[in-house]
Amino acid sequence: MRVFFLFLLGVLLFALISQSLISIPLQLVYLNESVYLQAIESRRGDPALREMVIDWLAGSDSGPGLVGDPVLQYLDAQDREEMAGRILPAGWPEAQLARLATGALAYLNLEANAPVTSLDLEPLKNNITAHSRDMAEVVVSSWPPCTAEQLLGLAGEALNGSITEMPNCQPGQALQPVVVGLAQARIEQNAAQMPRFAELTAEEWQNPTWWPWYRIARSALPWVPFITLGLIALVFLFSVRSLRQAAQVTGWAALAAGIASIILVGVIVLLARWVTSGALALVPAFPAEGAEYLKSLFRVVERRFMLSGAVWSGLGTAAGAVLLLASRMGSRSAR
Repeated sequence: MRVFFLFLLGVLLFALISQSLISIPLQLVYLNESVYLQAIESRRGDPALREMVIDWLAGSDSGPGLVGDPVLQYLDAQDREEMAGRILPAGWPEAQLARLATGALAYLNLEANAPVTSLDLEPLKNNITAHSRDMAEVVVSSWPPCTAEQLLGLAGEALNGSITEMPNCQPGQALQPVVVGLAQARIEQNAAQMPRFAELTAEEWQNPTWWPWYRIARSALPWVPFITLGLIALVFLFSVRSLRQAAQVTGWAALAAGIASIILVGVIVLLARWVTSGALALVPAFPAEGAEYLKSLFRVVERRFMLSGAVWSGLGTAAGAVLLLASRMGSRSAR
């Protein structure tokens, strides 16, 4: 009966110690907002990220009005990218990634009811307005020359006092400033009509089916190491007459848990990769290049988690070995 009780105690200690050795690096790395912000900061100014955002601005209907308006229909790809690069505020892509990461971590740490799934377009709107004149000149220069009929119409409007209709053609030097002004007004109007936030998901966020179970696990996660230490303390407290046996049971449990936690680190890394790929698939606004960039950021976080997991697993294994060595030395001294 005593052997069976010690076996159950060892299994319980093994389960708790292995969970403790995993819960600590999980909280220090995967569920730590600062780790993601540091990863983003380490890639600040990366040309791949800037090019990805420029492509999105220049070619997406959810961008800042660089497609869809007839005024802009004659812009070629190079002109669009040049304009997008001009209106892109310095550091804006990194700031939006930090915004998404902060929102996601707040959600995963049960501090928010939903993750952040939108981009803040206010800095873009301000930059469009600030560069509207330069943009208008690029737009007008892309238009074809006006036909005779279009020129007659413009001349008639000019005689009536003002040109109000956008001609979408170059009227010549005399009326060029007027047309540029109209194009500028249209661009500023587009900027004013832009929403403050651009949603990256088409549907309103809904918690996944496994979320209730996650909430329970996340709420218990910080307490697992303390529960484990408390149980170990109780084992030694109630085994004062047989400290050698308590050290032996705890040592084998810690040694096995340290080895098992190394395996669990690998499993969690693979699971995190799967979740990341699935999450990116739900965000169609990100192009393939953007997904690769985000995966590279997660690899930075992944390496830190693997290092932290290896350290804590090593500590657990070392503690188990020390306890087993102490129990053996105690057995020899008892003889």
